[in-house]
Amino acid sequence: MKPTDHPLNRFFQGPGKTFLGGALVVILPFQKRLLYLTGGLYYRRDFTEVIGARGYFYQQLRQGKLVLWDAVQATGIPFPTYLFDLFNPSSLFYTFLLRDGYLRNLPAQWMLTFHCSLGALGAYLLGLSLNLGRTASVVMGVIMGCCGVVVIKSVEPMMVHTFAWAPFVFLFLNRARQRELKREGLWAGVFLGFCFLGGHPQIFYYIGLAVLLCALYGLVVDTEESGAGAAWSRAFQTYLPLTISFLLTSAPQMAHQVASLAWGPPDVMTAADNRLLLIHSQTGSAELSLLFNFLFPALEGGHGETYFYVGIMPLVLAWVAVLALPFRSEASFWKVLVLASLILMMGGNLGIHKILVYVLPGFKYFRLPSRWVFLVHLGVLVLAGFGLARLLSVKQAGEFAGFPRVLAIVMGGLLLVMVSLIAVGHLEILPRVGQITVILNSLTGTLLFLAATWYVFRRIRAGEAGLSLRFFIVAVVVLDLAFYHPSVGINFNIARSGQEFGQDPSAVSKEMEAIAEDLAGLSREKPGRILIGVQGVRTPWERNVSQSAFYRHRVHSFFPIDGYPERLHPLGYWEMVWKMDEMPRAINLLGAQFIERGRAELTV
Repeated sequence: MKPTDHPLNRFFQGPGKTFLGGALVVILPFQKRLLYLTGGLYYRRDFTEVIGARGYFYQQLRQGKLVLWDAVQATGIPFPTYLFDLFNPSSLFYTFLLRDGYLRNLPAQWMLTFHCSLGALGAYLLGLSLNLGRTASVVMGVIMGCCGVVVIKSVEPMMVHTFAWAPFVFLFLNRARQRELKREGLWAGVFLGFCFLGGHPQIFYYIGLAVLLCALYGLVVDTEESGAGAAWSRAFQTYLPLTISFLLTSAPQMAHQVASLAWGPPDVMTAADNRLLLIHSQTGSAELSLLFNFLFPALEGGHGETYFYVGIMPLVLAWVAVLALPFRSEASFWKVLVLASLILMMGGNLGIHKILVYVLPGFKYFRLPSRWVFLVHLGVLVLAGFGLARLLSVKQAGEFAGFPRVLAIVMGGLLLVMVSLIAVGHLEILPRVGQITVILNSLTGTLLFLAATWYVFRRIRAGEAGLSLRFFIVAVVVLDLAFYHPSVGINFNIARSGQEFGQDPSAVSKEMEAIAEDLAGLSREKPGRILIGVQGVRTPWERNVSQSAFYRHRVHSFFPIDGYPERLHPLGYWEMVWKMDEMPRAINLLGAQFIERGRAELTV
């Protein structure tokens, strides 16, 4: 028997490589989390009482250093709050992880990591479905599981729970177009329903609009190729089953939300609230300067949604797809999706957002336009897969000869900037000179990964696209997103680690503890007659501290501290809360005593 005929060799030449690629993208999010947890900051397994680290925790998260850590559940908030949804199939696992009605930090982290790995697997399978090859598919999976927006929004897990299913939706939409089978459309609808059950309305709306854009794009392409009749027939064959299966999958939670809106606590929107939504959408818009976050993670400030980092090599590969693939290729839809999402992400900083707010009913409720970055990341990771597949399909030497020159010019420019910053850094009289070290750290990492990308293009230009180069590409992307990006192991972003951000969380904890004690006393005097509203709590860690203190003292606010309406909570949650203090099923708001707590004093 020849060595190549050995069963193990045949396995690794065919399905074995596919399996190993899938295993890699699934394991990496867990590896990324464990790398951080070996550091000195993580000194307890249960963070319910560790309030003092909250400010530092968010500062670390903003730099991408803390990944897959659920801060909301870390404070010990009861399980139904946002993260838990009885009708989300994966959330059934949480019922086995509760302790005294609380979902503790550690199991919540593992489940959140599971969702990141799930999304990574979906992106990997999507790449295989698009016939991009195993190498490109692995790169897509790594980006999906470890990209910037997944890192930063792990603090709000329902966003990740919603976004994780998106690759599966487009996987089966692509299979439906390839095979023209109603079954594939049904599966796409099921996974779109899982997106809805994930729990975050805005992210689901964006995914739903992306599906609508995909339908319109397919309709236009099919009309040009086969005529209007055949195009509409094909669209109905795909999207009618999708709609039916989506409605059936989401029906339990949809019915629950309708019931909650009809019989739960009222959610009153005033004219002032509408104005605030418009203001919020303006302040939540991305600015052009924030696009630097695609190259330099955490160098610019702004909303957490503006954490755009997808890796250096994947970004260059996405440009390859944009520039090298013809307009009518399969990558065209993803080009349109990225362009449209980038424009909408700018929100109030571009005129089109203001027009859409007044023209499209309900558009203002999207609140934070910068969250379109979720679709930007989805489109960029697919374009990176297309770009890498095109790069590895080079048949003759000399192709892509211009890319190494451009990369060399960019690297030369970065080196010139770094030398200039080092020279300027010796001038102590300059203001904010301390930020130069931070900028140099970011430029160093970007320069190193650009150099690795330049090396890949040099090999491609020489006509080499063998197995060693493919391993090198995957290794660089993994090193970038799973090691450098969270600043663990290989660390270039360490300059800010010693700085303090915001108020001392321990002081806020003491203040909120005193407020909770006061409100608990009032609740005991007049049980069931007090509706609590808290003003002046603005930062996430203040919100978590206050809610944790409130629950410890059995004081219940009927709107979350940061103002999110409770429409996502199942009715069982309200029954549980009201039963605790024997509060009536229906609250008479006119007879309730309203308590507003500012930062200075308690007013009744």
